[in-house]
Amino acid sequence: MVDALRNIAVLLPLDAEILAKALRLDKPREFEDRIHLTTMQSYGIDNVLSNDSDFDNIGVVRIAPKPR
Repeated sequence: MVDALRNIAVLLPLDAEILAKALRLDKPREFEDRIHLTTMQSYGIDNVLSNDSDFDNIGVVRIAPKPR
């Protein structure tokens, strides 16, 4: 599975600094989403593909997948 992902995505490392920054955030609601947001900010990523509206109005552009 990981080999297949390497063809379509870059897996970024999770480190103590990212976790510490995520702990200081109030939004998004879920801690996992705060980890995603902090990782995005650390690597200069400003777009996220997600159905999760918690990514709205927090400094990134959320791209919602089209329904099937």
